[in-house]
Amino acid sequence: MQHCKPAARPTLAGCSPSNGALRPSRRTAMGGLLAAGTIAALLAPAQASAFTVTETPLTSLGFVPEREGVVPWRLLRSVDAAARQPLFPQELRELHGQTVLLNGHLLPLSDGDEQREFLLAPFRAHCPFCIPGGAASFVAVRAQRAIKVTDQPILLTGTFRLTGRDSSGLLFRIDKATAVA
Repeated sequence: MQHCKPAARPTLAGCSPSNGALRPSRRTAMGGLLAAGTIAALLAPAQASAFTVTETPLTSLGFVPEREGVVPWRLLRSVDAAARQPLFPQELRELHGQTVLLNGHLLPLSDGDEQREFLLAPFRAHCPFCIPGGAASFVAVRAQRAIKVTDQPILLTGTFRLTGRDSSGLLFRIDKATAVA
């Protein structure tokens, strides 16, 4: 039996084929580090300087804007997830079991135009193998009815759960989610 290598094909931006799978290339890894440094610099508090600093709004980087009455992603990202068990701020602990609104980008977990289980993130995914953030930048969603996949942010309502780093490795889940028009 002859072993076939995958045919040459266009790759996703910043990813390269390796043994039939895609993974970040060295060039992208370096670019990712540079981009991470750029984002860190954008998020760092402004320091006194002789230079004029122009801030780039996070929305221009693909992050969803904060909205009144919607759980802000900065609150979710405030979790100290470095410990074996994450340390949730009191404000998040009070939301556990409550019906909340959450705005974000749908990241499908399977093929199809509609999804019942997916991830929600504060940013657009640019490559399924090179997703930035960490456990505090994603919410697992279990929808009551399938939700249409879109590249635009969606607003969801559902029951918010702190999972404490379940088998998925995520910290948050929304159950019985429905899209809000």
